[in-house]
Amino acid sequence: MSSVKVRPLSRRSWLAGAAGAAISLPWLEAMMPLASAQASPSPTRFLKFFVGLSTHSPTLIAPSTLGAGYALSPALQPLSEFAVQGDISVVSGLSLPIAGPGSWAGKWHNNNVGPLLSGVATPGAERQTSPVPRGPTADQLVADRLAGTARFRSLELRVQPEVYRENNEAHGTISYRQGAAGLEPNTPQASPTQAYKSLFGGQIVGAADDPAFLMRLAEGRSVLDVVNQRSAALESRLGSADQQRLQRHFEEIRGLETRLTSLGEAPSARCSAPAMPAQDPGVSSGLATNAVGDVRIVGFGDEEARALLMTDLLHMALACDMSRTASLVYSFSQCFIDSVLLLGRGAKDMHELSHGAGTPE
Repeated sequence: MSSVKVRPLSRRSWLAGAAGAAISLPWLEAMMPLASAQASPSPTRFLKFFVGLSTHSPTLIAPSTLGAGYALSPALQPLSEFAVQGDISVVSGLSLPIAGPGSWAGKWHNNNVGPLLSGVATPGAERQTSPVPRGPTADQLVADRLAGTARFRSLELRVQPEVYRENNEAHGTISYRQGAAGLEPNTPQASPTQAYKSLFGGQIVGAADDPAFLMRLAEGRSVLDVVNQRSAALESRLGSADQQRLQRHFEEIRGLETRLTSLGEAPSARCSAPAMPAQDPGVSSGLATNAVGDVRIVGFGDEEARALLMTDLLHMALACDMSRTASLVYSFSQCFIDSVLLLGRGAKDMHELSHGAGTPE
């Protein structure tokens, strides 16, 4: 713990620069009240990830042995590659009841999503088709307890940009809160650049009246360059531990900007977040014949690149303590992603592939 005496910073502090550009700050010791500055709290967090794939071949996913050191199935091999198996428990053999609390219709597809996310049964005829819960989802119940002073009560992000076939946004929404007028969806942000601007590119105010600022945008300057003078002044006020945290934070932001910029052209000379691509990865869809001879609509939005960007954004948001509850949808409950473009092989349709249209490999 540094002995430097500084006036405590607000937990909601921003580092502002020219024309209203601003970036958020990570948690710093200087944000602690003086009376408790010796403490280093580690916030409790709750994350929910969702992927819409069938467990048609459970042996590809579930371990064949139980307990510590469980045998890794083919789908779990990355846990070994990243040396995290000891930190992760896999729970299998669960089932949703057909009657009683959290019950579902006992059929495939969308009708099991609502009870799975909320534990509340879906009543009536809607049980056959609707993925919408009839009660607030688990992440929102947790957010009521964990939000604290975080800037965002909860974050909702999504990798797959479009449903491609069913034209139903509800198939890609997994977070619902209880509002004054009833249950309300927290529609996830599916644009990496828009998510970046909301979290880190922040407040671009009055830039249209600042030609010099517009020129910096046209040159693709980093948001860190725009706030450079203020950041130097801030660092001079911090202890050594906080200075190291701030530098790591800046390095993460610059690295993320580089990955985002590589997706598109340099930004045009208009009011936009610095170092942003001109557009997100492209989205395409069309007809394709799958492995069983059916002609279906499939789509592709470079989901691999989007997944890496959204995961980076979520990681940085947590490191900055912007939110303590978040959800990330990798694919819609029926995803219809082009498996050949995504994986380089397959049955041309991730939905059909997960139902056994093709070899297990």
